[in-house]
Amino acid sequence: MVIRMLTEEVQLKNHLRGIVPSDWQRLFDLIPKVENATQFGKWDTANVTAPYVMPSEEVNLFFDTVYDLGLIVVFDWGSWEEGFKAWKQKAYNFHQMTLPQLCKMLTLLVRGDRFHEGLLVEAFERGLILNILKAIRAKTPFH
Repeated sequence: MVIRMLTEEVQLKNHLRGIVPSDWQRLFDLIPKVENATQFGKWDTANVTAPYVMPSEEVNLFFDTVYDLGLIVVFDWGSWEEGFKAWKQKAYNFHQMTLPQLCKMLTLLVRGDRFHEGLLVEAFERGLILNILKAIRAKTPFH
């Protein structure tokens, strides 16, 4: 896995325009896998002092794909109020976000999981990742 993280909004927009249809399709192929998954992870509590989440195959594939495609971006995600508002709402309409904002939302969830164990799995369970993937698909001309 090659980790690519883009820093500037202009760089991000240019990068997104440069993603070829077959690479977008790799991301969109995750949608039915997520829709059909029955579990996205489970807690390993054998180590009582440091329990952790073991993500499902779908979560791991998603993680690898968003990094491979360069959809995880460098920005101050911990201070991004719009992203946290979206996280808190049960039925947030991700279709109102731009493609760069959707990448920022993915970043908030993926990077946030490093500091809050289980956050990404919870985002899958709540349907946030599925809704974000569908919104990304709707914003690209290749679906």
